[in-house]
Amino acid sequence: MLIRAGALWRNPVDSVAEVGRFWDEAGIEWAVTSALSAAAWAPVMTEVTPMEVYVAGRTPGDLRRALFAADLKEIEGGRLQLRPFPTPVGTRITTEIRPGLRSVLWPALSLTFAPQGSGARTPQSIYARRCHVAEEDPPRSLAARAAAELALVRIANHYGGRPEFVLLGGLVPALPCAHSGIRHAGTTDVDVQVDLEISAGSVNTARLEQALRKAGFRPDGQYIWRWRSSDGHQGATVKFELLADLDTQRADEIIKFTNCDDLGAANLRGTGFAARDREVRTIVADDHGVQKQAEIYVTGLAGFLLAKTAAAYSRRKPKDWYDIAYVLLNNDYGDPTAAAQRVWQIFGASIASAGSALGDLNANFAESAP
Repeated sequence: MLIRAGALWRNPVDSVAEVGRFWDEAGIEWAVTSALSAAAWAPVMTEVTPMEVYVAGRTPGDLRRALFAADLKEIEGGRLQLRPFPTPVGTRITTEIRPGLRSVLWPALSLTFAPQGSGARTPQSIYARRCHVAEEDPPRSLAARAAAELALVRIANHYGGRPEFVLLGGLVPALPCAHSGIRHAGTTDVDVQVDLEISAGSVNTARLEQALRKAGFRPDGQYIWRWRSSDGHQGATVKFELLADLDTQRADEIIKFTNCDDLGAANLRGTGFAARDREVRTIVADDHGVQKQAEIYVTGLAGFLLAKTAAAYSRRKPKDWYDIAYVLLNNDYGDPTAAAQRVWQIFGASIASAGSALGDLNANFAESAP
């Protein structure tokens, strides 16, 4: 949901800060994202689009109220886009990056590259380059999270015993932040790292394929690393994605599992951090009024942060920046510094292999010079 407004601004960042004063006076929460945010968070980026502002509200009427408060005119095709905040926590994941200008803690950077020779280029998404998956993620919600948790528990129960895969992705952030008063926005899918499943041999991978089918999942067309089920909570569609990080295979390749009909994994660099920092968690889910549970390997705080940083670097999705910011700010170890210390404690000098992704994270989250 969005509405567009006319904005003939020569200096968009300064102009939106002026508009923000009207929203502040009207009691309307707001924050810039996309190109406006990137101009402050990541000035090294050479080309980002479009101009977007998140405002408080859930309906088109709420968005038009924000237009009226700032004396802006709704225009089809207008440069300025107003959208509702994408998560329930709203401005609690924003910060003032310069006087009068609030920004979310991640920039929704465009994958539009600068012309050749004009400067640094953002690496294109692994998924867009090799797996050719172009789709919008459905909205995150607690209901969607419940559907994903139930799907995971069903798969584990059909597997029999604790699976060797390690849970990472959007189901994880709430776990290392269990004592936070701020809820995570939820997720719509289940991502697992399968290096240990593969190393256990073809018996395990065939067992996992059978468990997926029994839990109501089917391959998503030609993508053997992504399976779907529409038999989730209240009919929700749940995605189950299998990711590997094998040095014996080229990065971004699709790995077909031996003795499996349709199961495989996407070999994505950086996901291996999740498997190197794992802990056993009991996942509990409601299955039509019956409580079910399963023991699952889940990546720890350090593994999650490095794996998610690699994902953010490669695919540039706002949900990745949100997950990183949420965990850094709300983790049970205390604060971002404590989280960084935990990463060093677990991985030490081996984090050098994630140097490019960490440098990109720093460029996107560092405070701008005054």
